[in-house]
Amino acid sequence: MQGGAQGQQYGGYMGQPQPTPEAAGTPDYGQRGPMGMSGYAAQPPPQFARGAPPGPPTAGPVPGAVHGSMQQQPQEQLHFKALPIAGGRSTADSMFPRFKLEDHHDEDVVQSVGSPGPHPIKPCSSNFIRLSHGAIPSNSNIARQWSVPIGVVVHPMAPSDWEIPVVDFNHMGKKVIRCTKCRTYINPFFTFTDGGHRMVCNVCKTPNVVPPEYFCALDQNGVRHDHARRPELNSCTIELVAPPEYMNRPCQDPAYLFALDVSAHAVRSGMLKAACAALREHVNALPGGDRTLFGLLTYDSTVHFYNLSPKLSTAKMMVCPEITFELNAAEVENVELPFNEGLLVPLRQSKDLIEDLLDRIPRLWENNKSLETCFGPALCAGAKILGPIGGKLVMVLSEMPSFGVGRLHNRDDKKLYGTDKEKTLLQPQDEWYRKKATACSEDQVCIDVFLGGQQYMDTATISQLPKVTGGQMHFYRGFSVDRGDDQRMQHDMARLMTRETGFEAVMRLRTAVGLKITNFFGNFHLRGKDLLALPNIDEDKAFGFEVALQPNTMLNGNTACFQTALLYTHVSGQRRIRVHTVNVPVTSSMPQMYRLVDWPCMWAVMLRNAIEQAAAEGLTQARSAILDKLVAMLKNYRSCLPASQDAKTLILPDSMQLLPLLLCAAFKNPVLRCNTEGVDPDERAAHHMRAMTTPVAASLRFHCPAIYDVIATLEEGTPQLLSVNGRETLSPTKILLIDNSWQHLFWIGRRVAPQHLDAVFGVESSEDAKEVVAENIQNQALWDLLRHLESPKTSWQFPTTTIIRAGVSPLERLMLRGLIEDELASTVSYSNFLGQLHRLILA
Repeated sequence: MQGGAQGQQYGGYMGQPQPTPEAAGTPDYGQRGPMGMSGYAAQPPPQFARGAPPGPPTAGPVPGAVHGSMQQQPQEQLHFKALPIAGGRSTADSMFPRFKLEDHHDEDVVQSVGSPGPHPIKPCSSNFIRLSHGAIPSNSNIARQWSVPIGVVVHPMAPSDWEIPVVDFNHMGKKVIRCTKCRTYINPFFTFTDGGHRMVCNVCKTPNVVPPEYFCALDQNGVRHDHARRPELNSCTIELVAPPEYMNRPCQDPAYLFALDVSAHAVRSGMLKAACAALREHVNALPGGDRTLFGLLTYDSTVHFYNLSPKLSTAKMMVCPEITFELNAAEVENVELPFNEGLLVPLRQSKDLIEDLLDRIPRLWENNKSLETCFGPALCAGAKILGPIGGKLVMVLSEMPSFGVGRLHNRDDKKLYGTDKEKTLLQPQDEWYRKKATACSEDQVCIDVFLGGQQYMDTATISQLPKVTGGQMHFYRGFSVDRGDDQRMQHDMARLMTRETGFEAVMRLRTAVGLKITNFFGNFHLRGKDLLALPNIDEDKAFGFEVALQPNTMLNGNTACFQTALLYTHVSGQRRIRVHTVNVPVTSSMPQMYRLVDWPCMWAVMLRNAIEQAAAEGLTQARSAILDKLVAMLKNYRSCLPASQDAKTLILPDSMQLLPLLLCAAFKNPVLRCNTEGVDPDERAAHHMRAMTTPVAASLRFHCPAIYDVIATLEEGTPQLLSVNGRETLSPTKILLIDNSWQHLFWIGRRVAPQHLDAVFGVESSEDAKEVVAENIQNQALWDLLRHLESPKTSWQFPTTTIIRAGVSPLERLMLRGLIEDELASTVSYSNFLGQLHRLILA
């Protein structure tokens, strides 16, 4: 039996070369059988490691470009894992596909093909744009057989380890170089002909006349002589300085307006104090320098305005009850603001006055008795202040809006849980919030909300504000200082104020001719058919797309291009276009399509689709739809194999081994879990909001928590990840860290040695364990791990730390729900799920 090619890529992940049975000194158990398959019937599965960040690409033919029918091509090797199934469950527990340590790290993966010429190019990082398919089906018949749309996750402002080159064409007559037909921006895959006088677009193949100012002669290889000096020709990620024609108005100054809830609920919970502390500490870090504008409102049953003019020695407050009494939406919109100057001021000029006010607000309202919150009127006031220039409106709310326009009523009904009508709890209560958000989007106002109610808040309705305006929702169920929610809120608000942010943005994804975008996921307002309006864009926002071949289509050429263009205002006041370009091979080989699946991206897009379906049609339908997609893919894969395959084995392609585990985990997660266990609709809606904008790596960590052996981590000096995610890992002598990207759960066994408790918690008895002891030489490996897990690049939300004592802590029951391989009341175990999946594939 012959081994397949070593070092093959699996969905962007480089498979480590596997030793032949002879070299390994072990018997041949069927590995590398017919068509290069791997039965792995009696030995562990192969280990896959994330590919290293791409180095300089080499010139040469496009890798993996295959055309024609499968019968016309040499049969490509298929690599898979076969799991024996008996009695409706998988019997090979030790062989289950499971996460490894490298799967929890957001490493770059290579997806784009190399340069079309002899010169190397810098490919686009998968952190910016990532495809679920490393190869695109060449025609609609292959795409129909594949049955799953192409998924794309775009993270346009993702943090980068290298400086993105800025290209300014304004010296050439205030224009940018792009295709005159399809409007694709120039990129390394444009080719030049006619001695350099024409450039051929890599998307629509149209020859364009090169502007005289941009002309350069070609060398003997058809490459411009100035290629090495042109970032737009050797880097797939660039920023173009936009000419004046890309501006509807002069670039506006960065503006931030904060509206704080000062009702009795906000005071008692500590939410007001936490918000003021975060603002006080980080207000001077707001981006924009001398250009930054700042404003502040507070509200309970009325809205309180503050004059922050630098001409004053102290801030002056004015209350406007007339905008909160029984006025309708139109009347509130037309109410005059109490004063025109001082509501939005240059931050640095009023710095001392603002800091003094933030110090005084918690004391000023500490005895407030008002229980009402006029959230809607405060929102209208903030939008009116920011409307002329646009900016960021941050709303802090401690209870459901109860007074004035936009007030909501409690519609939480446990009788609806687990029924077809449960979906209504995930839909907006009325259209007022969406209409208001749409108006704000048109005024370039982005809304972020911080919610911390003790009771039902209707996050599904309030979430329309950030969803439509490109903002973000932070939710702290039953906000509690004792639980550390104040620290989490301060961190989240600090992140909001310090991250890279762009203003007045629009974004579009362009695809190869013959492809069309069929679905959009994320927080934005859709203008026309494909333009995403984003009043603000920051480095924490990702967007999902589904792309399909148009009916009766055959793609031309060896490659297909995907390009995102983000037009935004930089904090410096410059209008820029951030361009990311990916070029992937086109194929009619079904085996190649399976081999080049990028399972993390595929999962991220499938999840977004399921979330959207859950709110529209119901959780049951969403779970069924995502399961059906996986079954269809695996059934089609099995049809590509020889008919001699044992019907008692579940066949999983190497590139999709972890998708069943992810699906099993999702069915246990609050995002999609059946509501027989009483999942709070506020919590579910908040998780849905987060999932729609979260980058790929954070989504994986949230659905498949990582379990680390803390004691072994300290002894080895490196993170020790446990492969099994179930009760069998809960040894009484261990301390485990369970990380789901927004919580750090420390589980302490009943018989942990005192020296280990002292190293981790600084105590000798588990009863006294309250927090992780300060960093020292003894526990440095643990603190290194915690810092990595707290990175906003891979976290669902800033994590809080909870100590759980085995058999004692009431939170242990909630922790056990996160053990994704175990059986829960409404879901089966991982082994039984694999058995069910196998039956559906064979049906």
